[in-house]
Amino acid sequence: MTAYSTKEQETVLVFDNVVKEWSAYSCVPKHIGKLVDLVGEENVTFIESDDDGKPLAVKCTLQEKNVSMKRLRTYSEDQKRKMAERMRAVRTINV
Repeated sequence: MTAYSTKEQETVLVFDNVVKEWSAYSCVPKHIGKLVDLVGEENVTFIESDDDGKPLAVKCTLQEKNVSMKRLRTYSEDQKRKMAERMRAVRTINV
């Protein structure tokens, strides 16, 4: 089989609140690599592979702590400037 087209690629995470685990499925190459690195190759089910044995789609189970939904902080230009000034002041004191 050949790789999925970009339009067909997806990663799906489903959380089971009873057992506190995530079921993960992915056919996005970047995500497949991250899932394999996270849980180990022995804990990943390879659903499909290409002719060279490269995984095209995988399934695995993740622990609750393996997935985070933190909001990214965004700073205004003024906030960034003030933080930079504080860092410069700290570096000057420590020199």
